[in-house]
Amino acid sequence: MRTTVLFCMLKILFVLHTDAQTIEGRILDKKNSDSIPSAHIYSERYGIGTISNENGEFSISLPKAQFPLELVISHISYESKAMIVNDPKQSVIVQLESNNIILEEVVVDARARIIAEKVKEILSSKEEKYGRVFYRQFTTTDTISTEFVESFYNIAYSKSGISKLKIKQARYARKKEGDFIFTNFPFLSFFPLYLKDSSEIKMPFSTVFDEYRFVVEEKYRKNNEEIVKVKCIPPVKTIPSDSNEVWLNAVFTFNVTQEYLLDYSANLSHGLGADNLIPLTVDSVFLSASNPRHSWYYSFSEQANHDLNYIEVDYTFDLQVNEEVLKATVNSRAVLFEKNTKRFRGLREPSLELEDLKSVSNVRYKKRFWKDNPIIKLTSEEEEIIQTFEDENAFGTYFK
Repeated sequence: MRTTVLFCMLKILFVLHTDAQTIEGRILDKKNSDSIPSAHIYSERYGIGTISNENGEFSISLPKAQFPLELVISHISYESKAMIVNDPKQSVIVQLESNNIILEEVVVDARARIIAEKVKEILSSKEEKYGRVFYRQFTTTDTISTEFVESFYNIAYSKSGISKLKIKQARYARKKEGDFIFTNFPFLSFFPLYLKDSSEIKMPFSTVFDEYRFVVEEKYRKNNEEIVKVKCIPPVKTIPSDSNEVWLNAVFTFNVTQEYLLDYSANLSHGLGADNLIPLTVDSVFLSASNPRHSWYYSFSEQANHDLNYIEVDYTFDLQVNEEVLKATVNSRAVLFEKNTKRFRGLREPSLELEDLKSVSNVRYKKRFWKDNPIIKLTSEEEEIIQTFEDENAFGTYFK
């Protein structure tokens, strides 16, 4: 889930001011020099962070930065490292050491539910913070990208996820041969981990908490701190055709010693309505979908008050076009890249009805912003993919 081809190549350059200083570098495994994707790079002084792409590369720009300054690099599988940057013009190489993990025998652990109750308490906190998020989404059919969304949001967020938002910049493109439109897909990134009402989707940290069974899957020590991985098992197994009982399977990693959440993942073998219109026949072409699977991954920082790092949501299914069966996927990532101390104006709660093309169409497409603005720095392969949309004049014309 965390290493999809398109998103692992993501390289975001956070330049929100013309006088920002940009630091570029690469994160490597100290033992074998392998690239480390999805490492979190953060400046406590400026409240700005980013994550590394599949090649371990990162770029981070800090407004009115004064040097020397400190960056903290962390990853759930490695020891965190603080480094001092003296010269922003010099590319930095950061080597991380694997966690000194001491596995412990997993037995029937009565504390699993107690730990889950602590996580529920953390996620139910109403404390709101403010920041900015970059969102990217690709729809791919048989390795060909057919739909593309990028947007920037001002947000309010908590330990449970993104609670309020306002879209600031966006662009959307869809190739003519695309068979499916996932215009409401961003809503899944704004789905909270804690729900007061679980009438539609049953999830662990909600009103059905007591119906879940919690089991410690893995237990280990890191820097003399106890870490556990807990599996959340629902009472009912959801099947793709089930419309009444939709239950999430979930797993979370928790630092027991310091009492904070490291990550949370969930999956669901259900289309959530995305496949309601099929099978169908359009212009003599038969379409159907099967084997749907949604998955979520939430990453939290080991620094910065253990706030949210990023959210990934994937959807895969088998798409039948006449006699041919193709693998179709929708991949998205929402990255919290800047934190703010002041509340944004005009924020609203996410809505399934509003997180669609209407919100994107209301933001005027500015080609120069996306072409010249260094907020996003693409890899060569990403540039090639996006160029295929440009070649079809897919940006900025969809709503005309």
